[in-house]
Amino acid sequence: MVLDVADESCPWNAGRWRLTIDDQGAARCEPTEDPAELSMDVAVLGSSYLGGRSLASQAAAGAVLEHRAGAVLELSRAMRADVEPLGTSGF
Repeated sequence: MVLDVADESCPWNAGRWRLTIDDQGAARCEPTEDPAELSMDVAVLGSSYLGGRSLASQAAAGAVLEHRAGAVLELSRAMRADVEPLGTSGF
């Protein structure tokens, strides 16, 4: 899956990234020039990754642009986990 990520706070993170996941669930993310399948702001990606809001729900709100039909649901389901992330820093 190729993601086009916008990041105004840290522009060196912005760009297209290829996310691959092997059969054991190990993921890799590498820069690429390939066409994007999804476009979003880094805040959308971060909240989906950390379990705050699913990618599918954010896409329904217009925060994700889908360039390949089915890509939103594919990545949204791939980002689900049996155990949600837990932050260890108190605020």
